[in-house]
Amino acid sequence: PTLTPVPSASPTPEPSSVPTTTLSPTVPCVCDQTLIVGIMTDNYPAETTWKVTLDEDAPINCVDGSAGGPYTEASTLHTHAITVCAGQRYLFEIFDSYGDGICCAYGEGYYYLQLNGVEMVRGGEFAGLETYAFTPTATHGGGASSADSRSSWWWQRQSAVTLGARE
Repeated sequence: PTLTPVPSASPTPEPSSVPTTTLSPTVPCVCDQTLIVGIMTDNYPAETTWKVTLDEDAPINCVDGSAGGPYTEASTLHTHAITVCAGQRYLFEIFDSYGDGICCAYGEGYYYLQLNGVEMVRGGEFAGLETYAFTPTATHGGGASSADSRSSWWWQRQSAVTLGARE
């Protein structure tokens, strides 16, 4: 038998100059770390609120933040546990509606953030707003030393200036 090539019914399409896009699968968030937000209120607890928010570029399957305040009891420590995800950027913001912070003119208020039992930041002397950004980078327990643990996340602290005076 002799084979005779037969033309196809449709010609081969020309190559496209536009690259094809293949979306990568959604990376699952590892949300197994505990952030403790501690707020010691000053003499005017109703002025104090805070929030922890997840960066807007984070995958949709990550745990978002939390919020607290205003408070009703003066000179009282309030603690809040929040689950956070490794590799995701979070922003902590603490607000004082009067603009005089939570320390030191009208009480000895303060705040702190602990990641898995290790304190990252502590403050209280600010005006109307203070922010602190951090990114947990690995799952780690509270047994590590402060120096070792502090190197395992990224942080940035800012304080906004707002003027105000009590009568």
